[in-house]
Amino acid sequence: MVMVMTTPNTALRAVRAGMRMSQDDFACALQAVGHRAGEPNDANKRLVQRWESGVIAAPRPVYIRALEVATGLPIELLGFATLPGAQVRADRKGGATT
Repeated sequence: MVMVMTTPNTALRAVRAGMRMSQDDFACALQAVGHRAGEPNDANKRLVQRWESGVIAAPRPVYIRALEVATGLPIELLGFATLPGAQVRADRKGGATT
């Protein structure tokens, strides 16, 4: 059996804790942001746990946008890995910049 070590996302955990939100409250806030933006998402406590534990190192674009709006911070400051060519365009719709 191969064990994969993950690095916890302490930045996201610290931001969430600084907002005085539980993981469930944070997930609800992400859902509300998505709803208001016309981009519903299925954020839940388990997803937040997986982000914070490092199991998921790069969220999908719909969650990136919700995370940035909910926290007021760019995704890079929330402790997520950025992939080359995966920057969010200025129009906030995702995709590589050109």
